[in-house]
Amino acid sequence: MDDWHTVLKAFKEKKGATAPFTGKYLSGQKWDIQDVFIGAFKTSNGFYLDDQGKVKYGPVDPQFKDALTLLRSWYAEGLIDKDFAVPDDSGNLQDNKMTGGASGATVAATGGGMGRWLDIMKAKDPKYNLVAAPYPTLKKGEKAFIGQRYFKYNPSASTAVTTGAKDPKLAVQWLDYAFGQEGKMLFNFGIEGESYKMDNGKPVFTDLILHNSKFNVQQILSQYTKQNGPFPTDDRRNTNTYKQQDEASAIWSATDADKHTPPLFITPSQDESKELAKIMTAISNLQGRNVR
Repeated sequence: MDDWHTVLKAFKEKKGATAPFTGKYLSGQKWDIQDVFIGAFKTSNGFYLDDQGKVKYGPVDPQFKDALTLLRSWYAEGLIDKDFAVPDDSGNLQDNKMTGGASGATVAATGGGMGRWLDIMKAKDPKYNLVAAPYPTLKKGEKAFIGQRYFKYNPSASTAVTTGAKDPKLAVQWLDYAFGQEGKMLFNFGIEGESYKMDNGKPVFTDLILHNSKFNVQQILSQYTKQNGPFPTDDRRNTNTYKQQDEASAIWSATDADKHTPPLFITPSQDESKELAKIMTAISNLQGRNVR
């Protein structure tokens, strides 16, 4: 964290960055910086598992206040974007600041953030570069407490066939198709010879996907593949076009997120849901009253 302070000050004082660290605020939700900085204090911006495997809610932890106190001091120093709470659902504000020299650091994905900004700036400024920073810790040599964790099963992509379906048999056949070899290849890579080709037995995306003159990778990929399931994701699916993206994946995975991130598919019972709703309502009200 000390290194981060040094770097953000350098962005401001030596590079003229007006918003050294920026982020994206999603309407009605929160400042979208995940567990960056907060995780250094061995807590989270939501539910997490402590070292004993007990589920906890980060914002009520005493050390969460320590994280907010630090972020507030950085804000007072002009190291955090003064407009961090301006709604930016489209991401345009974040885009402009990361490609216009106003910001030197943010939180974003490898494709929709890093890859897209490198694409945008390739012709405008050949010297423009982005690299991944590891999740921070309070002490050098520590392993980051939490970070992004990838789950093979994503409940938000689940599908069900209701009793009101006009043709349930056809619906199930369509869903089943995705789990066969042909469907898996189509949903992951698109059309062979058009969006991908086989190279030494491995599917590789063509220039139509990776170097399209009209669309970025995610936009053109959505025309040929499915972005969400239910279907088995192929581990060979890789849309990275820069070495910085491959390096980022390795850097961002070097955390203890596997130990501290609850599985997405855990759901409370009906009684637990009622109790949880009461608790979370009280917490939300408390958080709202303490916002300054």
